[in-house]
Amino acid sequence: MSYDVSLYEPNFLRSAVASSLGDWRAAPALNARTKDAIVQAAQSEGFVATPHPPGFAEFMRSQGAAPSSDFRLTTPQLNLALQLFENSVVLAVQPSEEASASVSFARDFGRRLAKELGLGFFDPQAGEVLLTEV
Repeated sequence: MSYDVSLYEPNFLRSAVASSLGDWRAAPALNARTKDAIVQAAQSEGFVATPHPPGFAEFMRSQGAAPSSDFRLTTPQLNLALQLFENSVVLAVQPSEEASASVSFARDFGRRLAKELGLGFFDPQAGEVLLTEV
């Protein structure tokens, strides 16, 4: 089981949490400038783009879903993934020797991105929701 934190448009996140929404796939799309800023911030932290396996992106599109842009940060201290979807960002940490430090990094990096880019931060494991003023 992974430890995930997510970023969404803040009004959607506020509504989804307040209503205990079960399916969050209809969240509004992030704008191109925000997505570019996320990629730049991730790369400046050392995340490296990791392409999907051959055929996966085509399969996702054939099912009516847009594949994510995936990035990985792997160092002796950290091991986590960043998935950039059309409408959200997910920072995921799998069980590993580096899990504790990786979770801490994911939470800090996610909060920083949310604050800098005007997004909402959601950590369901800790029950934490941070919303920017809109």
